[in-house]
Amino acid sequence: TWDLNEMKGAILIPLFFIILVSVVECSIKIVEPPIFKEAFQNKVIKNSFANYGKVPYGSRIAGRAFYYGNFSTGCKRFDNIVIEREGEPDDDFSPIILVERGMCPFAKKSKNIQNLGGALAIIVDNVEDNDPENVIMIDDGTGSSIAIPTILISKSDGNIIKAEIQRTEEAHKNPSLQKEFVVLEVEFEIAKPDDRVEYDIWYTSGELKSLEFFKNIQQYNERLGKHALVTPHIQVNRCNRCSQKEINDDCISYSYPKVVYCAPPVKAGNITGKDSLRMGIKEICIYKAYINENNGAVWWKFMQESYQCKNTRYSLACVEGAMKRANVDKYRVTVCEDDDQKILDDDYSIMQSAGIVYNPAVVINRQVYRGAIDAENIFRTICAGFNVTPDVCEPDYDPITKQRTEKSNSIKASTIVILIAVLILINVLLIYCYRRYSRREIKEEMQIQISSMMTQYFAISDNKEVKPINTQTFHSYMLS
Repeated sequence: TWDLNEMKGAILIPLFFIILVSVVECSIKIVEPPIFKEAFQNKVIKNSFANYGKVPYGSRIAGRAFYYGNFSTGCKRFDNIVIEREGEPDDDFSPIILVERGMCPFAKKSKNIQNLGGALAIIVDNVEDNDPENVIMIDDGTGSSIAIPTILISKSDGNIIKAEIQRTEEAHKNPSLQKEFVVLEVEFEIAKPDDRVEYDIWYTSGELKSLEFFKNIQQYNERLGKHALVTPHIQVNRCNRCSQKEINDDCISYSYPKVVYCAPPVKAGNITGKDSLRMGIKEICIYKAYINENNGAVWWKFMQESYQCKNTRYSLACVEGAMKRANVDKYRVTVCEDDDQKILDDDYSIMQSAGIVYNPAVVINRQVYRGAIDAENIFRTICAGFNVTPDVCEPDYDPITKQRTEKSNSIKASTIVILIAVLILINVLLIYCYRRYSRREIKEEMQIQISSMMTQYFAISDNKEVKPINTQTFHSYMLS
């Protein structure tokens, strides 16, 4: 039932994996048309996420659904296709594109949908009666450039939605009918048990992706502080039919009970699987010794200091040097390392229960994270897992001052006082200027009246002898 092109892109999860940990999923609701919505009202559309793309946990995407028959698989570019804006539920243009599974890797379909302008890719399974929750869409190596989320739904659910899209679009050809559009709402849920988020990181010590992820996630863990608790785990496999060379290079064997644990392939210099397991055990033991002291600062420091030790195959000198620089007391770690089989037993059992199949992997509030394993994405998802979002998750939080900055739309009391003072000063100046202007106008008017009266006086006197008039006295008289 598998396409050859998809063999590396999807993995079936046995049902017994889902015991202690569940997989993060979303709820898909039909918004329009009303009759179609009513038919799906009590139906759960099962789905699963791809492990690439930026999944907006804690939020939703609502948009008109499209299915293009000539591009049914999404394996080729959607040339000459322009997405219609008519029928969008709100001002946020979020088209949802459906394509069918098969013929090419999942990531290629998602990339073509993203290039078209889609906000969400929905891939309809091509296997009858296949539960999409048991399928993981794994990145084929090209998913780093994909920003939109991708989900897989069953063939039966997908066919019903596709048929409704085709029915409404066919009805658009009849101008006498009111236009209807298929609108979906997809809500990306994350568990919110309390006010502290617990997240687990599954990794392979020495593996490049794991090392880079730890380097990038540390700043966000420091920002979260007491609001989050991280727990590291070693990715480990059991080997029942290993050659002696494989056991010598990549595995650790135990005699009672007889079991062989091996590390996943390590792509970092000359590190062997055995080197990776030994170093991973040491990292877990340092974590256990110091996690309750200053939010595990010593462990984070050791992870940072030991980064370069991969180049020496984790030589004793390099590792002990990193422990010294991180202030690790090796005697506090020795007892834990002596019980290394228990660490591998526990992590292997939990890994199987959680269904961890890719590296690195993250579990948040007992839900397996799906989407791009990127430090910023993980941080945003963790923030979506709080009952009450702490200040450290707010966009205006300053990690240097450890405070939220003043919002631009808020006005401080001091600002209000200054504004009032400025307004008073402006009013005083206006009154002063008005009074000066009024006095000048009155004075000029009086001068005009005096001159007029003097002219009239001289005209009456005519030929009579006129005594000189003291204009100052006359002016004083007129003003009295």
